[in-house]
Amino acid sequence: MNSDKLFLPVPDLKVTGGPLYLADLEELVPGQVCLKCPWHKWTFSIDSGCSIKPAGRGLVAKTYPVKVNREGQIYIGFDSFGPSAFEI
Repeated sequence: MNSDKLFLPVPDLKVTGGPLYLADLEELVPGQVCLKCPWHKWTFSIDSGCSIKPAGRGLVAKTYPVKVNREGQIYIGFDSFGPSAFEI
C-alpha cells in the first residue's frame, strides 16, 4: 500500500446509503487500495471510485482530488470550488 497517497471518502455512499466514513481500507490485490462499505461489504477503488465488488454494476463512489503543499497543509478539491480553484 502506498502511504504517500491521500484520499477523502464521501460521508455516505449515494448508491447504497452506506457510511463510507466508517469504511475499512483494504488492499485486495497488490497496489489496488479500496474502501469497503461497512454495511454492504461492497468495495470501491479509492483512485476512481468505481466498484470492484460487486463488479459490472456501474456503481461509482464520489472522489475528490487531494494535495498537500510544502507546509503540510491538505487541500481538497470539492466541486463547489470549481476546477480553476484547485489545480493539481
